[in-house]
Amino acid sequence: MENITKAEFIKLIAEEQKIANTEASESLNMVISAVEKVLSKGGKITIPGFGSFYTLKNKAREGRNPRTGESINIKASNQPKFKAGSKLKAACN
Repeated sequence: MENITKAEFIKLIAEEQKIANTEASESLNMVISAVEKVLSKGGKITIPGFGSFYTLKNKAREGRNPRTGESINIKASNQPKFKAGSKLKAACN
């Protein structure tokens, strides 16, 4: 299977579950929204076998502008991460 768009992913879900595209779209959007909500509060979501969604905190640091070599300050930030579970890893190999 190739790379697919969100619309193609929704169509795949709809076909697998034998539901309308609008229902599949609403379901996917709810899942995405729930993940965003939990991660924005610093939480973690673990789905056994599939994987875990979590955030890593990056500390503020000093960097360099690659064009000018000028020193710049990089703000602290939270990075969303995903770690694949054992069943997902096995399905990919």
